[in-house]
Amino acid sequence: MRRAAAVLTGALATLVTFELAGAGHVEGYGIALVGTVVAAAVTAAVRLWRAAVCTPEVWMATGLIAGVVVTGQLLASWLGGPGMAAPQWTATGFAVMAVGVAVLLLVGCVALAPRKDDRRHPYAL
Repeated sequence: MRRAAAVLTGALATLVTFELAGAGHVEGYGIALVGTVVAAAVTAAVRLWRAAVCTPEVWMATGLIAGVVVTGQLLASWLGGPGMAAPQWTATGFAVMAVGVAVLLLVGCVALAPRKDDRRHPYAL
């Protein structure tokens, strides 16, 4: 599941980048905000891909990033943003929402899954 989450998180970062590129005129701070979110998503995707065992903190960070992206996409598509054209839904916006919700569902499934007991006994008691 962690590799699927890594691929989806990387795809989310790519889609957010395409959404920004297609937005036309965007203020400088908007580019900085989106760039920060994309960098965090790429970092989370790499950590999910490379880790043998993912810690709950990595899953929580991935869910937080996906939540920020979904919230930002909703706000940008419904309300617009400073210096942006009238708010509208685009195909890339729908794709960002779909992948973001998929990441959130995957993180939720991992969070709700029963934990395995990590105790290892080299001898029987």
